[in-house]
Amino acid sequence: MRKSIFLIYNFFTSNFYLMNQVTFIGRLGADPESKKMNNGETVCRFRLAMSKRWKDKDGNVQEHTVWATCIAYSQTADIFVKWARKGNRIAVQAMYEPREYEANGARQTAHEFKVVQVDILDYPAKEEQAPPPPPQAPVQQPVTPKTQRPLINDFSNEDLPF
Repeated sequence: MRKSIFLIYNFFTSNFYLMNQVTFIGRLGADPESKKMNNGETVCRFRLAMSKRWKDKDGNVQEHTVWATCIAYSQTADIFVKWARKGNRIAVQAMYEPREYEANGARQTAHEFKVVQVDILDYPAKEEQAPPPPPQAPVQQPVTPKTQRPLINDFSNEDLPF
């Protein structure tokens, strides 16, 4: 009994940041645009539409759309602006970050989501895809003797994607 209580306590104290994670799947409301901040970092603000459809008791289809304002920074913003287009289905993992500001003498709160990871779920249209490269003549690889083996650690940390 004590062991399980300790594990629960340890889980909540060491991984508390997991409590502020949200995942959205929706459609992009407009083509994303990026801006450079004073420190040179790229920022991209976009809105994601998430719709819910149902039939009411009369059989009529009803729809309700909720909009989420998401903010991506640096390399994530650059890649997102390059590939995402209005109407694309997007999956976003983000952290909720409310921002307070003053407008017309009243204190307002903007509910925004700081992007941790973003995935574009739609493939680009066929006319947007690059044409396949022309076929090339097969290249013969040099024959290496079996006694010569390539080194396993023949790469640097810059080659890793993470």
